[in-house]
Amino acid sequence: MEQSVFTIIDRVDDVDGLRRVLSEMGSDPSDNDVLPLGQLERAHFASLTVRTGDRPLVVFELNVDGSIDDTIADLVDIPELASGVAEIFGRCRGWPGAGPAAYLTEHVQRPAAFHIGNTGRSRSRTRDEAVLVAGIETRIDDAQAAAELPGSVGGVATLVRNGATEDAPWAFEDPGPNVGMLDRVGRWLRVVPAVVPLVAIVVTSPYLLVKEARDRADWTPPPPVDPELAADLEAAEDRVGSIQNHMLSIVDINPGPYRRMILRSVLFVIERLARALFIHGKLGSISTIHFAHWAIIDDGRSLMFLSNFDGSWESYLDDFIEKVSHGLTAVWSSCDGFPPARFLIGEGATHGPEFKAWARASMHPTLVWYQAYPTLGVTDIDLNSRVRRGLGSRPKDEGAWLDEL
Repeated sequence: MEQSVFTIIDRVDDVDGLRRVLSEMGSDPSDNDVLPLGQLERAHFASLTVRTGDRPLVVFELNVDGSIDDTIADLVDIPELASGVAEIFGRCRGWPGAGPAAYLTEHVQRPAAFHIGNTGRSRSRTRDEAVLVAGIETRIDDAQAAAELPGSVGGVATLVRNGATEDAPWAFEDPGPNVGMLDRVGRWLRVVPAVVPLVAIVVTSPYLLVKEARDRADWTPPPPVDPELAADLEAAEDRVGSIQNHMLSIVDINPGPYRRMILRSVLFVIERLARALFIHGKLGSISTIHFAHWAIIDDGRSLMFLSNFDGSWESYLDDFIEKVSHGLTAVWSSCDGFPPARFLIGEGATHGPEFKAWARASMHPTLVWYQAYPTLGVTDIDLNSRVRRGLGSRPKDEGAWLDEL
């Protein structure tokens, strides 16, 4: 199935007014009087953030089922959403342009590289499978409490299937592969062009080494994070009733065409490999990322990173440092203030405290964050899908299937 990861970005004229509106929305992102994001039924996650400073921006992040055009159509055709879009973007420089749909389309920022943790699972399927598995677990618990739980694996499996037949007959339908065979072939074919930027990096590596040596000589460790920023970030994190968190980072790209070429090349390679390799819930060995993406914004001057993930921001960055530091360093080493790299992928993010301080200082407090399933982790969603498949497929090892519960 098609899923889309993108943002809608514009320069803000009325920063204070927009922040007030978004702060009001933030207390109930799903059902507020401005932009009730729960009515965007294709959305897994959505957020609204304002970057202040000399180039103020509003960033409207959308991680959705279907195409970008489908989502924009919903935003302008559903009355409750259309009025909120006008309320928010009416405070921006380009509104309304040639009309709401044309304006939103014009200000779409597509990712340079992105990752989807639970590939091929729609929002509705994700929610339905969670309800299904919770019902199965309740049925087993009730049978055990009543001393009626069968003593054999086959008996428990029959109890589970009979209960699901009553409560969720749809669960026996084959949902199909999360990524179809033709789609997989297409994804691998799209990896082939990634050879070109890799060759460009190798050919120009002597110049890169000279640049890195200069970076190491000029670099100074980042100062402590501003206490006010830290407090604002913490206020938006670790919400009650949610196991997920959100982050938005924007950093300046180092000046000069060479650094920008390296950055775009690295992101192109990551994008192509991610689409082909990381389709089973993990980015490398990280299994906590629902949706994440990098985009180059500000006419090529800044790099934006957005992520919706499980756990705390600090544990998330620890995962980056311990498990995918090479890829992280390859991307961010072209950005101002990042700990210096060696041979593009070495060191950099492995300077843990310095990297964390740099990353934290680059974050912007999320004013509005919508989550379609705040209590589900990436691994929970995959487990629920496996349990659902086992209802109809009758796996050979039903004991292992029931152990999933």
